[in-house]
This record gives sequence, structure tokens and C-alpha cells, in this order.
Amino acid sequence: MNIESQRGGDAEGFRSRNAELRVISKLLVERLGTLTEPSENKGRVVVFQTSFEGGILFLEILRSMSEGRHRIRTLHFYGVQEGGWSINALSARLEELGEDSAEARALLEQWPMNVPGLHQLRFLGGRVVLHLFFGSANLALDRIRTDVNAWIVPSEIQSNVSETAVSRRSDWIRKIARLSVLSSELLVEDASEIERAALQASGFRIETASCEFGISEKRTVLCGSFQLNPRRRSNFQEVHNLERSAIVIGGGLAGTSITGALLRRGWEVSLVERHHRAAQEASGNLAGVFSPMISRDDGLAARLSRACFLWLRKELEQLEGARFPVRWNGAGVIQLAKDGVEEELFERIQNERQFDAGFVRRLSREESESLVGGEVEIGGVVFPKGGWVNPPSLCEARLTQDYRGSILRRIFGREVSQLRWQGETKRWCVLDSHDQLIAEAPVVVLANGFEASRFEACAHLRFKKVRGQVTHLPEALLGRDRGVFYTITRDGYVTPSMDGMMSLGATYDFDSEDMSLREGGHESNLERFRRILPGALPEVDLKGLGGRVGFRSLTPDRLPVVGEIADLGEFEGSQNGGGEGLGMIARVPGLYGLLGMGSRGLVWSGLMGEFLAAKIEGEPLPIEFDLAESVDPARFLFRGKRR
Repeated sequence: MNIESQRGGDAEGFRSRNAELRVISKLLVERLGTLTEPSENKGRVVVFQTSFEGGILFLEILRSMSEGRHRIRTLHFYGVQEGGWSINALSARLEELGEDSAEARALLEQWPMNVPGLHQLRFLGGRVVLHLFFGSANLALDRIRTDVNAWIVPSEIQSNVSETAVSRRSDWIRKIARLSVLSSELLVEDASEIERAALQASGFRIETASCEFGISEKRTVLCGSFQLNPRRRSNFQEVHNLERSAIVIGGGLAGTSITGALLRRGWEVSLVERHHRAAQEASGNLAGVFSPMISRDDGLAARLSRACFLWLRKELEQLEGARFPVRWNGAGVIQLAKDGVEEELFERIQNERQFDAGFVRRLSREESESLVGGEVEIGGVVFPKGGWVNPPSLCEARLTQDYRGSILRRIFGREVSQLRWQGETKRWCVLDSHDQLIAEAPVVVLANGFEASRFEACAHLRFKKVRGQVTHLPEALLGRDRGVFYTITRDGYVTPSMDGMMSLGATYDFDSEDMSLREGGHESNLERFRRILPGALPEVDLKGLGGRVGFRSLTPDRLPVVGEIADLGEFEGSQNGGGEGLGMIARVPGLYGLLGMGSRGLVWSGLMGEFLAAKIEGEPLPIEFDLAESVDPARFLFRGKRR
């Protein structure tokens, strides 16, 4: 709903609407109290507001949570803000409404960048989680899968309500019923008789409540309670592991991400790494680039990379604020076009998508030259929040935070050779090559890249091993007056100096196991540099150059593998082979993967670790449903069966 058009944009109208929402929120809070009784809720309540309206109602509920007015342990609040909102727009709205509470300031501090998709904000130490969806309510109801305990459907614009608008609301009602659980509460403002009948037909028992908004003004609000048993699988993964103990295999970006996410939830985690320190393989580079992908159709890969990029940026800022020693620079990433065709594509994306300039901005050739301080061959785009990170320092910071109530066991210098499931105790045993027990737990997360395919349960996962060589180039070679301030990419990348060394990369070599530095790899990387900054680099002695070699693990669709590992035996033996959807494919109990990070492990790892931890815990997910399916480990089996 566009509040500006409904209320005319005047402050008096906003204040009136604010008063209405405060009264409605009190009514909702009263009704929420009954939702904590059933044991299956586990103290968690999910509220969904189809029009966030700047967060006034959310702030009232947040206040009620901070004051302890009810017994909800954890509140997940979904709010849909059509068209998105900038922080300046939110600040202006709150100022007009005289909203200067601690809760309002906390909301402003965390307000995300105005780009489409789902954003997650945490309050009160994680007791309240706000899932903000920037986009239409119709799209949100399609892309979000969760079990909703309470719905808030604000009034539509009452003047000139068309048949199309009524039809759209009726479509919403069907989608609302699909996500509702038994006894889900519903508050609807100004429902028509057609909508009332549609709600009753969908399974809601309807009643009305009279709300007083002033001395003489009253409003009838429609209240409902979902009475049908949907007889469907819950949108939350069923949690079998009450012990909350896990083994994570692999101490790189992926492994430290899921380890940290589980520790935040109070788990006991045994992190097993074959080296004596974390981040010694593909995650051990001097500097890694973080920036999102953009595409004209804003497809799955672009949307997922955008969400992961924003999550990583927020994680880095939080770690820096907590004074954890992560070495990074977020001055921006300039992506120069490969050629004229891509340069024209960037122009079209800017015109058609109209992304927030704080996320991505088009650059002409002249603007690019002005930013980099030298000659370039072509224009491109700049991601102002992008940059570079030293991955080992990020991995260590993820492991050294104060996770109160959690236990981390670092089991380094041990290589896992076998996974053995103990059916009687429902626990996994991980063993070394001498058949000696390393650790045991009901949950195992494989975060060891290509090496995971050695285990029988993962033999069906389709990974390619790709060698990558990075060149370390002394910044002094560019001369005193010439350095690299921004991270710049163009069929490769160059980062600003870290300890006097710039990172150039990276090669993409298939079918090679060579761990040594090659002069040919250095030459390829120097050629990439010359395409990025022509004329900036003098002749370089290849023999004197340092660098690093690592191996990436690629999937056919270049997306990571995150979730429960499919049970190949059960899949091949089933009649429909999961033909009803990914959710119907049998899984190996307690075995999960955080794999296939490819060359974007720095970007993917943070949010994907959080997503996997939410799945393991049976929580509402931090990403949209179609994105969750796009990284499902069973997707390759499912696609093969369909073909």
C-alpha cells in the first residue's frame, strides 16, 4: 500500500495513521499472548505484516517485547515495504510522527540498503528478528515460506477500489491460508464482504473487534483464527537433534561461517581441520574481492549474490565495531566492462533496474579514469560498498568471538577419512585413516570443498576442481605517485596494497594438481593487470614474484551447495524419484553440506552459513524460498530425474 497516496503525504495524516496502528498493535499483542501456549511453538512466534508502513506497528511490538509483556521467547516479524525505503525516507517518516524512542533509533541504525529482496535485522540480542522484504506483497507471499502465527493486513486505498484490486486481495487470501498454521491469528482492516467470504472459505473463523482511535472515532477491525488443519508439511525443517552438537569438517571460510552461526545459537561445535591452522587452503589468500553480480533479468545468481554481499558487508562492519582484528578495506570495487557489449549491458541495467546508487552506479570511461587516477580502456560500474578482505583474518574472527553458552573444540591437524553413521545412537562418527575416532555428534557439516566428494554419501555431487594462482605484486613497482586505491576488476582483479603487496588474479586452470607457482600463471595475471590499467606497469621479472596457489570447487551452475545431503540410495529406489519437488527427496539424516563455493567463497560463505544454521535449527530462513532451492544439494539429482 502506498501510504503517501492514501494520506496525501501530510504530517497530520501520518500521525492519524500512527495512532491507528498503535491501537491495532495493542490488539495484536493481546492476541499474541495465546500463541505461546502450544508446546509445538517452542516459544517462537512468526508475525507477517503485508504492508510495513515505515515500521510503526513493528516498533510497538518491539517495545512490548523489551518490556516483557508476554511470554514469547523469539519473535520473527515479516514486514513488506513495497518499492523499498531509503534510510532518509524512514528517518523523515519517524520524525514526522514524533517517534524518537530507543526502538526507533535501533531500527534506523540497522536499516538496510534500499535494494530488492529479503533483509534480516536482529534486536534484543536476537529475541526479535525483523525480516524486511523490499518488493510487492504478492511477490513476498510467493517467495517466502514460513509458518505464520499472526497476520496483519492493513487497509487498502479505499477510493476507486477496482475489480483488479479486489481480485489481488482475494489472491493474497489464498496465499495467506497456505502459510497459516492451526489457530493462526488474523487482523484485517476494512475487509469487503467479498474478502470476508473468501477468508471464511479459506478456513478462517471470522469475528469483529471495535477499536477506539480517539474520543469519537471508532474502527471495526476484522479478526480471524485459522481453523483448518492444512495437513501439509511444515515450512520449518523438523529438528531431530535435541543435543545441539555438531561436527564441522573444514576450517576455511565456509567452515568458520557455519561454526560461528551454530555457536551463536548455543551449540557445541567440534571444528575439524587437517591443517594446524584455519584458512590454509583456498581461504588462505592474502586478499579476496567482495562485490555482487548484476544482471539484466536479476536472476537467481544475481539476487543471491546481492543478499550475500550485503550480509558480508554488515558482518565486517559489526566485527570492526566489536574490535575484532579483521583486515579489510571497503572503499569500493570498480568493475570495468569486458567489452562494448558489456558496457552497453551495464547501461541498460542501470536504466531498467534503477538500483540504489549506494549499491551500484554506472561509470563512463572518463569517470572510471578519474576514480582510478589513470588511463582505462572502457567504462563500467562501481560498487561503493565493495572491497577486499584478508580471508584468514575473517576466519579467525569468526572463531574468536564471545559465544556465551557455547562450546568450540578446535581439532586441528587431523584429517577425516571416514564418516560412519551409528543407527542405534543416531550419531555420526568421524574417523581418521587409522580408524581412530576424531569426534562424534548427531550432526555433521561438510565444509571441506572438493574433498567432500571422497565420502560415499556425497559421491553424486558434481564438483570440478579448478586451480587458481594469485600473483603478489610489490606496490613500489608502480612508483611513488601511483597506487591502487580501489579494488578493480576486469576478467581478473587487482587489489590495493596490503603490507606493500597488491594481489593480482586469478588463473583458472582445470585438470591440474600442481601446487607450485608457475611463471606462466604470473604472466597471465600481469596481462590481466595491463588490461585493467594499461601503461601503469613497467617490465617485471617473473622469477622474483611471489604468490599463492589454491583450488576452487565448482558446481555446474556456479551456485553453492547448501543444505541436507540427498540420500542417493533412497532416491534411486523411490518410485517418483522426488518428482513432487525437492522437498520430497529423502535425505541422509544429520548430514549437511556447505560446499561448492567456487571463486566467490568470500561472498557466499557468510549468509550461506547463517542460512544453513537456520535450517538445522528449524528457524525461519534468511533468504527467499526460490533462492533456498537454487542451492539445495539435491537439485542436480532432481534435474537429472526430470530430464
